[in-house]
This record gives sequence, C-alpha cells and structure tokens, in this order.
Amino acid sequence: MKFTDPKLILAAEGFTLPAGLADHAEAKAVKLRRHGTPSIGDLRIHVRLYSPHDGAAQFAVLATAETRGVDFVAHSSAAKPLAAINAAFVKLERAATAAAGVRKHNRHRTASVAGSPEGGSAKRR
Repeated sequence: MKFTDPKLILAAEGFTLPAGLADHAEAKAVKLRRHGTPSIGDLRIHVRLYSPHDGAAQFAVLATAETRGVDFVAHSSAAKPLAAINAAFVKLERAATAAAGVRKHNRHRTASVAGSPEGGSAKRR
C-alpha cells in the first residue's frame, strides 16, 4: 500500500457513467475506510456493461481495496450500475470486518507456555 492520500479510481467500460454515480461511490468509499484495522488505501472500481446472449444487459463490477496486507476483491453484477456497486461495497465491508475480527482474535489469543508438554497453551485444572 502506498503512503499517499487514498483515492477512488472509478472506471466504466461500455457505457458512460451517470452523473451521481461517482459521488455515490465516493460516499461508500468513505464509509468503508472508517475501519482502522485493516487500513484501506486506494479503491479501484471497474464497472463493465455486458450483454449475454440469453438475457438482458448486466453491469459487472470488480472492486479492489488495497491494504497493507492482502488486498480485498469483490465481484458483483446487477441490472443497474448503482445496485452492482452497492453489492460490491457490501462484500468489501464484510471482508474488512472479517479481517479485523481475525486480527483481534490473534491479538487476544493465549500465548503458549514454554514448559507445556503439548507445546500449546497451558490448561488449568
């Protein structure tokens, strides 16, 4: 992760972005960045319009959130670009919350005792 101001990079393929879509995505990004752990830097949102042979046109979103560790990636698709972006941000929010929970669990885990025969944490009797 770069140590510059985090930014939102929003790209559209196959259509022109509606007027308020960038502002809506920026508001969602601010909400996602409120997580202190993990610290989220740049967000890349790629929205693509595709038309399958057997149905109506769909908007596919690939959202990537950069962190100091492993980046979070979310995919979604919907009939409207706003709904697809919302679904991708919900998935990113879940990933950030889950990662924070794992880190918190690892921080509070009992340290192993050196004299323990199992090599793990000591058990009280």
